[in-house]
Amino acid sequence: MRSLGKSGIDYAVLMRGAILGLIRDLLSRVSADGLPGRHHFYISFAPDFDGVEMSASLRARSSSDEMTIVLQHRFASLEVSEDCFSVSLWFGGVSERLTVPFESLTAFADPSAGFALSLGDFSRASRDAGKDEDVSSESSGSESEKSEKSEKGEGDAAGAADGGGEVISLESFRKENS
Repeated sequence: MRSLGKSGIDYAVLMRGAILGLIRDLLSRVSADGLPGRHHFYISFAPDFDGVEMSASLRARSSSDEMTIVLQHRFASLEVSEDCFSVSLWFGGVSERLTVPFESLTAFADPSAGFALSLGDFSRASRDAGKDEDVSSESSGSESEKSEKSEKGEGDAAGAADGGGEVISLESFRKENS
């Protein structure tokens, strides 16, 4: 990754590297100590990015542009390396292992702390930011029901109560933070 050259300093590359380092450090701490208090993470990434590993059935349920996972109540075996993280999540009551390269990340949020970052702001790669179909766990209910639950803050709790999750839209969170 080149950030310094004859033409100047590429601040976007430097900022993206710093942010990915912050996320890597947070995930390493969570891997070692668990999530403190009410903290939970929404991690969005490009599922078609080279190096993303997931089952074919999960890939078929995701948008090709962006997928969002939630690390909150039910996740296991979080492993963090220099280039990627791997985690087991439950989708429809089935454990699925995902490996996500840090370079594939498009957004990161901890709603309990009011903290959110769009990594697209620091990337020259253009992505369609208008896509709001994010996968956090199992699919259930209509899109309007999911959006309504998300707006009421019920998406995570509803999925956690039955040991799974649901597909949610993050549009309501984007509006609140804008």
